[in-house]
Amino acid sequence: MRKRLPSFLIKLLVLSVVAYAALIYSESLSFLNKGADDVEIKITYGDRITDTLALKPYGKVGAYRRKKVTWLIDAADTTVKSFSIMMKPSSYEVFTDTARPPSRLTRKGYGRIRAGAGNNKEYDYSIYWKDNNGIPHIFDPKIAIKPSSNFVEKIIYIAYGLAALILTMTFFSSKNKK
Repeated sequence: MRKRLPSFLIKLLVLSVVAYAALIYSESLSFLNKGADDVEIKITYGDRITDTLALKPYGKVGAYRRKKVTWLIDAADTTVKSFSIMMKPSSYEVFTDTARPPSRLTRKGYGRIRAGAGNNKEYDYSIYWKDNNGIPHIFDPKIAIKPSSNFVEKIIYIAYGLAALILTMTFFSSKNKK
């Protein structure tokens, strides 16, 4: 006679699988990383000689999963006419399919970081920009994905792991009793 799993284990397993799937595949769980802000990258000046852009904030920008990254040309800047964002082939894709950075010339655009983007991954990209004379330039900054500091997300991962462990132990202990 085969031993059945206790109902609480089945409920725990179903709950943890659903929670894990929602955590990984949903792009709209706003309660996760609630304290973290969206990121805004302002283009404040374009140097036509060196092709560099003055960005605010400057340097490698950190962004949390599920957050929006907006690029825009500062209203006071008269050197940059438009820009587009192009991911480098060697880069790790961190943006969702439905909200990728602008690939056409624009003055403002955004992308949303995927829920499943790995911690400490970097998005290597180029900003193709045109100056006020219409001459194209290329600049290469980076975006780093910060580890989630969200307590709820960590609890869901732990619950999922425990449920998988309990299910596996129950399965093998019932096979050994035969």
